[in-house]
Amino acid sequence: MQYKKLNQRTKIIWLIRNSIVALVLLLLFVFFYINILSKEVNDIVNIILIILFSIIEVLFIVWPFLYFNNYSYGYDDKRIVINYGVIFKHHIVVPVRQLQDLHLYATPLMLIFKIDGMIISTAGSNFSIAGIKKDDGETMINDFEKLLNERLDANNE
Repeated sequence: MQYKKLNQRTKIIWLIRNSIVALVLLLLFVFFYINILSKEVNDIVNIILIILFSIIEVLFIVWPFLYFNNYSYGYDDKRIVINYGVIFKHHIVVPVRQLQDLHLYATPLMLIFKIDGMIISTAGSNFSIAGIKKDDGETMINDFEKLLNERLDANNE
């Protein structure tokens, strides 16, 4: 089985999303700090709060790169494998026999950057791969459709 990385554009989408969240948090922190904290706490606490918040803001920007570098997926005629995680590593193996549904989705940002996400459903749970090329997603669905048809034909004989 050959593992594939996500499309490079996925990093950009995650960076845009995290930048928006970081900006909102920054605005809330500044409002909260100016109106409440700066009047009630001493200078040491102010410095600690600013340092902690700065670390959180940097993590929001760095995290997409770390997550992207640790994400891979692959499949063959027996299983789908998804590996991801920065602090906690996940290795998911989905047997093809347990597949119930495979479908592609795209958020507005994904449409702009021409990538798809895929949701893999089994009886027990759902898994997703966000950030694959449109062609790769369609190829994957077609490959599994062929496997399913072969399995159905073998069962009918």
